[in-house]
Amino acid sequence: MKIVVIVRQAPAPNLPIEYDRWLGGVDPDDIVYTTSPGDLQAVEEAIRIRDSQGQGTVTLVAIAPAHVETVLQHYLSMGADEAVNICDRHLENSDAYGLALALYRAIRKMKYDLILCGAESVDDCGCSVFLGPYLAEMLGLPHLSGVTKIEVPAGSREVIVRQKMERGDRGILRSPLPCLLAVEEGINEPRYATFPDSLNSLRKDIQVLDLASLGLRAEELGRSGSLTQVVSFSPPRGRVKKGLVIDTKLSAAERMKIVRSGGLSSRSNRRLLSGEPKELVEEIAAILKSQGIIS
Repeated sequence: MKIVVIVRQAPAPNLPIEYDRWLGGVDPDDIVYTTSPGDLQAVEEAIRIRDSQGQGTVTLVAIAPAHVETVLQHYLSMGADEAVNICDRHLENSDAYGLALALYRAIRKMKYDLILCGAESVDDCGCSVFLGPYLAEMLGLPHLSGVTKIEVPAGSREVIVRQKMERGDRGILRSPLPCLLAVEEGINEPRYATFPDSLNSLRKDIQVLDLASLGLRAEELGRSGSLTQVVSFSPPRGRVKKGLVIDTKLSAAERMKIVRSGGLSSRSNRRLLSGEPKELVEEIAAILKSQGIIS
């Protein structure tokens, strides 16, 4: 079985990223890229399907700058057979439609039985949840999203999947091959790439494609070819906390009570009474009279 997996790079989540007011966004040189969690599990699932079938190949297709190919090497170290990287500066600022168009031009020439991708990707695209549907529509393939389990019966030309639905429901769907599946995060536990696996990945070929080799023009991609445009980009506004103002006419005990409660008033009319029994009886009687319970 020939499986193609769409992989992306994502900003490292543990490293701080600062907003540059002069650039009107984030400086690309400040971003450190790593693997995308959803794509890691898509690659793991593809390797498991290939191994269960006993034959086949796993081909990775990525859109990444040249300096991010180390991320692609990590996917290869998991056990993928080969990789294709679409690298062209005119792809910058492309939305999900532009990226899907470039992927379509690269994948349509390949032989494949199944295409996998992550349901969502924490990348700089901002709308990569649409990447799978766009690509499936261009290739004319059935598309299933929210996939939590994949079964490919031996010798069959169909795939059986479990799909995540609303309110925690699960659906069992059957689709003919070839098709495109967007796997949900948590479908499996990605394997750990050992040091020998990392060394072997350096020997695997990464085919680099540009727009000319895909038959695309620069104006078809990037900002000019995108169906969506970023209107503005700014950091969130800071929230000013309201200070606690205490009436100075209150007694020290009452002021301390307000400070301890944070200025929150009780939602009920309950009162805590204390004192000698005779005083409590008189106070309770006064409360009952004020409420009209007794005369």
